Amino acid sequence: MSAKTYVIDGETITLTPDAYGVRPDNNGLPIHGLLAAYPGWRAEQVSDQKLTAELDFGAQEELLESFPFPHLVELTVELFGRTLTVTTTVTPTADKAVPLVYGYHPYLQLPDVPRPEWQIEMPAMRHLILDDTGIPTGATAERPATAEPLGDTVFDDGFDEVGDGTLFAVSGGGRRLEVRFERATRPRRCSRPQAKRSSVSTDGRTNGRIAARRLPMRAAR
Repeated sequence: MSAKTYVIDGETITLTPDAYGVRPDNNGLPIHGLLAAYPGWRAEQVSDQKLTAELDFGAQEELLESFPFPHLVELTVELFGRTLTVTTTVTPTADKAVPLVYGYHPYLQLPDVPRPEWQIEMPAMRHLILDDTGIPTGATAERPATAEPLGDTVFDDGFDEVGDGTLFAVSGGGRRLEVRFERATRPRRCSRPQAKRSSVSTDGRTNGRIAARRLPMRAAR
């Protein structure tokens, strides 16, 4: 966020430093939402390969102080073969839209392969230009699909206009990890994701799939 206040549909919300879950970044700006290490999740093991967790955000007064948009959020994590699928479902529980965007950060590791030697594949997408505090300026640049060694490149960037089912991959040492972003069901009314806001008025569900494959050793050369 670019400030400690935000306005949604004429409602102004102020984030206070001592509010539950509010964490500043190095610039003193709120970052990463309110749910990091939140203890209120209800987890259930559906099977040896499937786990669900549910949080009634609207029933948590300490959370509503900073994000007064009641909703139910459910995570489903399922392992099938070499594919791990994480599904997030958000359902509004009051007569108001829930302004949100997803910001997952999968951490990938290729054992015994130096990071500069990792081969990355990135889809065509739009690069959001950031200011010195990491906030989008509104300027954008088209980024073509690439496949290249990671080298010493460091990404802490924003991108959008990524197509449904688009593939990101990293490979090396005979291994390949693929990440796909999928929308499982489309909400009936949804504003286009922007730098500051996206509103979902009905069920919004998003899938992320991580697949691991063992490649012939010659593929890494």
